Amino acid sequence: MSDVAAVRRQLKIKTGAAGRLYKETSLYRKEVLQLEAKRTKLLQDGAEDWDVKNAGKMMDESNKLVLDTEERLNKAKEELQALVVFASSIFWSYQSLIFPTDSGQGRESQRCRRGGEGGRDFGEN
Repeated sequence: MSDVAAVRRQLKIKTGAAGRLYKETSLYRKEVLQLEAKRTKLLQDGAEDWDVKNAGKMMDESNKLVLDTEERLNKAKEELQALVVFASSIFWSYQSLIFPTDSGQGRESQRCRRGGEGGRDFGEN
């Protein structure tokens, strides 16, 4: 059962990492939009070339961060999907150990073992 605990722990870690990367990506995208608006405002206001160029560099850097974070998010998503597949295989293997199949005997054999068609009715006197 330690495999189940380890897989559960890894699922929690990988899910948290994917969530963090998703938030990080969305924050960098918002930052790019804000910097683009700032650069446009600087151009409209006729700001110095250095200010406009600097705003452009900051926007380019944020775009690079968006791309990097998206790549890491996709990698984390793939790892999480693989772990979910692995976890489901472990779950089904443990479930078959805990609840073995009835080897074709069906419900009739269960009724016979309980003592008749419906078993004993404890509601009657």
